[in-house]
Amino acid sequence: MSVSVDSLLQQFQALSVEQQIKVAEAIDRLTWAKRWVAVCERITARRRNLPPLSDEQIDQSVQAVRREKPLSARSLTPPS
Repeated sequence: MSVSVDSLLQQFQALSVEQQIKVAEAIDRLTWAKRWVAVCERITARRRNLPPLSDEQIDQSVQAVRREKPLSARSLTPPS
């Protein structure tokens, strides 16, 4: 069975907002692992010709990010 992307999008747009959210969440769950692998592969490709980072360099980068924003501002969980 071959369904075009345009046809699927038209069907999706005909759904209620609640149904669209359920479909989007289902697609997110189905594709999460593949998207994660793709991100890892892009990182590896970008780093391929660079020397490996030392633990100290990684620690410095982490500390720099932590200084940019407080932990609560970076967290996905709202403060309680």
